[in-house]
Amino acid sequence: MLHLAGSRLLLTDFHNRKVNVVDMDTNSQVSKIGVPGNPWDICLLPGDRVAVSLASNGIQFLETREQIVLGYRLLVDGDCRSISYHSDRLIVSYFDGKVTVLDMNGHVIRGKRRESSRQTVFKMPLNLTVVCENSTAFIYVSDYRKNTITKLDMNLNIMKTFQDPALKHPQCITALGNELLICGSQSNIMILDLFTGHMTQLMGEKEGIRKPICVYYCLQQRKLLVTGQTDSAVKVYNIIE
Repeated sequence: MLHLAGSRLLLTDFHNRKVNVVDMDTNSQVSKIGVPGNPWDICLLPGDRVAVSLASNGIQFLETREQIVLGYRLLVDGDCRSISYHSDRLIVSYFDGKVTVLDMNGHVIRGKRRESSRQTVFKMPLNLTVVCENSTAFIYVSDYRKNTITKLDMNLNIMKTFQDPALKHPQCITALGNELLICGSQSNIMILDLFTGHMTQLMGEKEGIRKPICVYYCLQQRKLLVTGQTDSAVKVYNIIE
């Protein structure tokens, strides 16, 4: 999910190969556009554009100024999943464990997969996000198989790894100030304090969270949005305690 100017919210629909536009004021879908692949993640770019990662089909750019319009598409080497943007660079994770930094033409600037022939850095990094800490940008990567959140610098050097027994199969992560919201697909939403490294459960089954696949906090609307694997609804929570 990604909030645009005004009340528009973009949602990627993986199985139907579409990007949907929802009006958050009316909670209704206002338009949708088909894309040439299964969209997994989406990130905001300068100039009223977004980039959408398409599993096995590259990266699709969309124009978002008034109507959503297809732009050009980049082909990449692998089944790309999560995507983020920083300083004319695209940071992309792949189903097979790669994380790469690309220029805006899709050329690989740097990549990370193994530290040695025997040690795998990532097994299944399904999601990532870029967070600026004291004007320095870092990449946070969730690994679905290793149950970890890993902090990288922009050269893809590992800075720190976070784990917690309650975090199982992390997927979507989203920045909220100095914290990360983490979607654990075994029915909880975790929150990671980036200063202390302490991770706690924010929401779980008693709040109606079951097998969540995406969590997103819309700062302008002050709403927490959660989607699940078992239904097509978007659950809206008004306040984070």
